[in-house]
Amino acid sequence: MLSLLFFGTVLLFFLAAALGNEPGAQTVLVRVNGMPITESELKGFVEGFYLTQEGREHWRQAPAFERRSVKSDALMMMIERRLLIQEAKSEFDDRRVDKHIDETVDRIVKEAEKEAGSRINFMNDIHRKGITLKEWKQFQADTVLIQSYLGEKTGGAHVRPAEMEEYYRRNKKAFEVPAKIHYRMIYIAPTARESREEVRSRAGHVLTLLDEGADFGRLARQYCSAGAEESEDGLRVVEVPGDAPDWMPPLVRGLEPGEISELKERGNGYVISKLENVVSGHIRGFAEVQDKILRRLEEKKMAKMQEKLLEKVRKDAEVEFTEAGRELTGNGF
Repeated sequence: MLSLLFFGTVLLFFLAAALGNEPGAQTVLVRVNGMPITESELKGFVEGFYLTQEGREHWRQAPAFERRSVKSDALMMMIERRLLIQEAKSEFDDRRVDKHIDETVDRIVKEAEKEAGSRINFMNDIHRKGITLKEWKQFQADTVLIQSYLGEKTGGAHVRPAEMEEYYRRNKKAFEVPAKIHYRMIYIAPTARESREEVRSRAGHVLTLLDEGADFGRLARQYCSAGAEESEDGLRVVEVPGDAPDWMPPLVRGLEPGEISELKERGNGYVISKLENVVSGHIRGFAEVQDKILRRLEEKKMAKMQEKLLEKVRKDAEVEFTEAGRELTGNGF
């Protein structure tokens, strides 16, 4: 009798493995308005959608407390998504919405394939996440549905002109354009067998060519030692913070725009610099940034409206955690 029970247990274990389920995979963690979210669904969500590729690799090797924290956060996100999907489906009983979702998902698939380089690469990426194409498409469709619902409910965020002007007055520093110093540099370093006098002579020859009117950028490309240039024609751009208006890079300090320096020692070699120009810093005017301010304030208002909507949805919902769900999240929702 005992042997039969043992055989049955082993058979059930291997059957579960064949079906792709781990022990406890079908454990219900929470019911959202009666619809369960299981351990296996949570695992698929975490590895397939919640984490990045790097995050998945780290998570699989992470200590138990870190994995638990990730799973708890992901479960809360799943619950919110489930609530919003249910609300959206009750709100949108329209085939036009389904058509919009299908068209949007088709576009998302094409964009994902293009980003991956080919459809084969795209499918391999999905496979590495441990999900199917059908599951991936369903997640995208649900996301589009949620976005449509939130847009419908919170898309009426109105920002008054006075609010924009007040935001501009309080945040002028955020619209500061720092001064910029443009200069060029040629660094001439000694070769393995070159003496200091020889390298100075070579640098002096370059300076003579510049004094005779040669193009600085061309000579930088020709003579600048490898690894010393920031661009192939020696151009460097330095942003000057607003609280240091008189700051100037030492290599061009004292030069006027268009002026070329004398030879300056630097390490074992010599540097020749040219100050191109100095662009003064300033605060962008209100007219220049009002569209940006409008978008920012609309986003803030919409975020607040969405949070209020979520609070109402949570309050009206029946979210019932099982013992396993409470153990994972601490106190539940």
